[in-house]
Amino acid sequence: MQLQPIQDFDEELEARRLEENLPLTVQERRQTIKVFEIFKEKAKWGEFYRVYGMVLLALGGYFLTVPFYNVICQHFGFNLYTGHRDYRRADNEINVFRKFLVCFMAHAEDEIPWQF
Repeated sequence: MQLQPIQDFDEELEARRLEENLPLTVQERRQTIKVFEIFKEKAKWGEFYRVYGMVLLALGGYFLTVPFYNVICQHFGFNLYTGHRDYRRADNEINVFRKFLVCFMAHAEDEIPWQF
């Protein structure tokens, strides 16, 4: 910490005394200007945080659409899954002696000249 020369300290003290003797409207005006400068400086960061927040909100909404979609489909009973189902069986579950009856049927329109 550096010590201020006595002359500078006296000048600051004199400036404060002069400011205290100014009319109230002038003091309020100066105080308003100081507050405005502070808020103007903070507003720069406020704009940054506002845009940053909107970007995070958009990304979060984007990544939450699939879970919300799944919850809504589950709640209302929609089954829109198109994944495959595993129909494989274990080797010991397969019955190789089972017999099948296969019937082939052929139908032809009268207008089409097909013969079977």
